[in-house]
Amino acid sequence: MRKFLRRMLGIAIALGVLLGIGLSVEWFRRQGLQSLAKEVGGTFEAGGWLEGAPLPEAERFDVRPRPDTITYDNVVRMERAGARFAAARYHRSANSGKSTDATYLSKAATYIEVFVTLPEADFPELDLWPRMPMSALSQTMGTMIGFPDRPSPLVVPQAVECFNATFEVRAASPTQKPETAAVARFLSPAVQEQLVRSREFLFGVRTRGNMVCLQANQKPAHQPYREMLTLAERLVVIWRR
Repeated sequence: MRKFLRRMLGIAIALGVLLGIGLSVEWFRRQGLQSLAKEVGGTFEAGGWLEGAPLPEAERFDVRPRPDTITYDNVVRMERAGARFAAARYHRSANSGKSTDATYLSKAATYIEVFVTLPEADFPELDLWPRMPMSALSQTMGTMIGFPDRPSPLVVPQAVECFNATFEVRAASPTQKPETAAVARFLSPAVQEQLVRSREFLFGVRTRGNMVCLQANQKPAHQPYREMLTLAERLVVIWRR
């Protein structure tokens, strides 16, 4: 009995130490984000440990019914010449297995997203993701087992070197057919170059109306708030030329 109690006490102490380390890391991270918010003349909202922080900008991008719980926290906001930026940490729980949507599969994920709002803009609704070597095969297999077909990749006018090899661009919905001219304006050669240069930390880009969502790579140890906000600012400057 004593051995059992000692073992349980040791486990409890180890868990307490790990929890303390985790809380300390998060506290220092939030202190750093508060400093970043002050540096850029913005605001910071940490949000609760469980419920997160409100982020209305995400509503256009998280509209699909899911069995998962999606929350945002550690929100840094700033404005630049009318453009609004909101950088936040995205959390998604693992699929509970109770989804009524047979086409939906997911896993837990945590990464940084930056939402850019340009009130005067009207972007074509696009999804831009890394080009996967087996994307054609995976599409065929998905169709065979009943998954809906994804929109075909779009041809990007004036594609710069490495862009087509790095990313693929699709309409946000199979029913949409973005105009080539609109795609060319949004993904100008200057924008393409910025995206390719940022591939080390950038995973994807989505557009909905007058909003753009930049998604960082899923690397919990490194949360590139500064890099993502800097990229977003550079893109806004290009889009407004």
